[in-house]
Amino acid sequence: MGAKKLVSILGLSLLAVGCSSTGQLSSNEKWRNFIPNAAIATESLTSEQVMAVFIREPGAVEGTAANIFVEGKYLTSLQSGGYKAIPLCAMPTNITVAYTDINLNYPILREQKNTFDLTNNRIHYFSVIQADDHQLALKPLTEQQALQALQHTQEQTHTLPRLEQSSICPKIVYQQAQAPQPVVKKYTLAASALFAYGKADSQNLLPQGQREIAVIAAEIKKNAVHIGQIAVIGYTDPVGSEEYNQRLSLQRAQTVRHLLIQQGVTNSNILTEGRGEHELVVSDCDARFANNKTARDECNLPNRRVEVVTYGFKVQ
Repeated sequence: MGAKKLVSILGLSLLAVGCSSTGQLSSNEKWRNFIPNAAIATESLTSEQVMAVFIREPGAVEGTAANIFVEGKYLTSLQSGGYKAIPLCAMPTNITVAYTDINLNYPILREQKNTFDLTNNRIHYFSVIQADDHQLALKPLTEQQALQALQHTQEQTHTLPRLEQSSICPKIVYQQAQAPQPVVKKYTLAASALFAYGKADSQNLLPQGQREIAVIAAEIKKNAVHIGQIAVIGYTDPVGSEEYNQRLSLQRAQTVRHLLIQQGVTNSNILTEGRGEHELVVSDCDARFANNKTARDECNLPNRRVEVVTYGFKVQ
């Protein structure tokens, strides 16, 4: 056998070993997939961020890698003995986990609702466990439990997250619109013009919504000398759970805030709020159109909205 052919076969064999995701990991794979454990630093976090730490203790669950999704976006694939730490915005956040499986319907998985409140601690720890249905789940840990578990794990580094890591997180202020300050102007954006149905991110922003936000940003910049504070407030219709609607309304407000900043509006004076299904413009759609979903959705259109409110001086 020629030398070149032998080298080619050896190269393909090594490639096959390195790419395999089944069976026990070799020591060589562990060397590439992990780095030694280190202290989880929080010094670089902003006041609106928290650190989320996902831990898969050795031998805690059997099976393939545990894929973790944050707000439907891929974060990592934890192997036994691995952990992953990432800064997230301090807000209710949808986090799901599932085994690596070629037959798994990942689009449906990303749509599942599994919300954790990331607002009450600086660091949030989660352990990968097996639920009663033999599927994976996430269990919040106390700091003491987490520190003990981390002694037996290493940081997982072999995959690239699809999750955007931004240091710009919204300041969630629930009393903003009630503050005793003069309103300069209020803009109302219909969610149906802003986003695809049920969506809230910039990837699902509609062209009409982009144009309307650009017009608002231009007017705000023109009158900046008269504006001290801006509130971006999201609302939904009453369809679905209150928790889901709260999160969706806040995400939409966050997206509008981000786009205003992209258009040149100063980010330090923009607050966001999600009010979900509260303060409905039309409150009797279910009663009027109980048996007609199309008419009910049409009736609820005014409820699905984002308001941009400009105020004459800053909140103290």
